[in-house]
Amino acid sequence: MPSQNPNERGNLREKAVKALGWSAGQTIGSIGIQVATIIVLSRILSPGEVGVVATGMAFIAILTIFVELGVGPALIQRQFVDRAHIGTALCLSLVLGAVLATALYFSAAWLARLVKIDEIAWVLPFLSTIIVIQPLAGVLESLAKRELRFQRVATVNFLAMALGYCGLSVACALAGLGFWSLVAGYIAQVTLRFAFLMALSRQYWVLAFSKKALSDILSFGASFSIVRLSYMSANRLDRALLGSLLGAEAVGLYSRAQQLVELGSTVVGQPLGAVLFPIMART
Repeated sequence: MPSQNPNERGNLREKAVKALGWSAGQTIGSIGIQVATIIVLSRILSPGEVGVVATGMAFIAILTIFVELGVGPALIQRQFVDRAHIGTALCLSLVLGAVLATALYFSAAWLARLVKIDEIAWVLPFLSTIIVIQPLAGVLESLAKRELRFQRVATVNFLAMALGYCGLSVACALAGLGFWSLVAGYIAQVTLRFAFLMALSRQYWVLAFSKKALSDILSFGASFSIVRLSYMSANRLDRALLGSLLGAEAVGLYSRAQQLVELGSTVVGQPLGAVLFPIMART
């Protein structure tokens, strides 16, 4: 990286402070509405209904990492990113997402038998759409983070969660839709996030493919994905194992408790991690 003069370093510190403020504000706000949503949904939905979707989302989280391949972080840390890199990143995410979503769709019944939760065969075909949409949104968000536009990122993520997961899930649960309320909420959150980012980042939307750009992305992204996959497997596959041994109700109780514990750890770690990575990449 080229050296920076004192004025540039001062400007970068100012941007870092503002970015940290926006990221921390979004994290705290999201935790607040998530806790409220958990309380409300716990009064409406049974632990078994929560467990069905929690088990399904465990498979979604793991497969999404295979699709993302560390593409977002790879774009953030590169000194120069051109349209070939952006187009290749979007194209790669779209193709891999479509392939794995299709594979999950046709293997839903088999996975339901594996974890001994019949309802998984119903929800996985719908949740598989997340595997296509979320990586595309991740690319657009990473480009915004690369430019240190954390106000945009924070606003989009908060609105998507408030309107999608929290708002729609509670409305559907009150309407008596059971575990389908959570399915609708998760899909709505991811879809709104992508739609908002698309509306704010139209200049980035280009589908292209370049072997050199692909090599540039995967040289960093592949190793990053291995680390994320190890972490996510340790924190999500236990739900599938628990479901096969004790059933969906046990998964529901476990996932709610785990979710509350994880919310506390994100207050400091998530804002710092989101801001420091692009900041360090610029220095």
